[in-house]
Order: sequence, then structure tokens, then C-alpha cells
Amino acid sequence: MERRGDWSHGAGRTRVRCELFAVGRDLLLLITGGDAHVGAVATARPADRPGDPPAVRVETVPGHRETELAREGAAALAAATGRVAVAVCGIHRDAATPAEIRGMVAAARAGIAAARRAAADGPARGQGPGTAGQR
Repeated sequence: MERRGDWSHGAGRTRVRCELFAVGRDLLLLITGGDAHVGAVATARPADRPGDPPAVRVETVPGHRETELAREGAAALAAATGRVAVAVCGIHRDAATPAEIRGMVAAARAGIAAARRAAADGPARGQGPGTAGQR
């Protein structure tokens, strides 16, 4: 497994970390914040036809709310690279306010965008991980 990037966005209680790894020719994105855990896991595979969105499956631990962030992360990487991508998301802050939750979601989305750019800057679509695009 090769680390392709590590980003933190937000500050204080809204800080979220995104780590991108190449696992063979596939990609793994970890999205964590606060008390890191596994709340949702999404797997995306490239679209069968150009212009179609990636096919995504998500498994969410009951009671967790990271489904959409995991889905967005995996889909963004698969669409940008033409490779299988998995996103694991777990963000928890005790007694988070609505404003803090919005901040954590925005921070996670900024990390997903950074990971997408790094993955897209890597090897050609559908190729192995190489070392291009490391941050």
C-alpha cells in the first residue's frame, strides 16, 4: 500500500483528515475526524459506459451518518481515475453543534476534492499507482 496524500481541513472541532492510498491499482480514501472510527464504507467502480456515473455501494453502521461523504469520496475517485475506489468515513465529535457539523462536512468535502485532484494527477486512467501526484 502506497500513501498518495494526507490532508487536513477545518480547524479545532471541525478538523477532518483525509488520507489517500494506492492499493495495487485501486484507491483507498480514509476520512476521519474527532474520535476516528468506521461509520460508513463505500466502494465505487468505474462506469460501464463513458459519461455514466460510477456504480457505488455503501454499507453504513447503524446509527451513523457518514453515508453520503463515503459515497461522494469513492465516486469522486472512481470517476477521476477509472479505477476501483473505496472510501472509509468515520467522524465523531461529542455534542457537535449544527455549525460544527456543517464545518466538518465542508472540511471532508475539501479533503475529498484534494484527494480527487491528487488521484487524477497520478498515472493514466486505469493504470497502476506509480508515484505521480504524491503530496
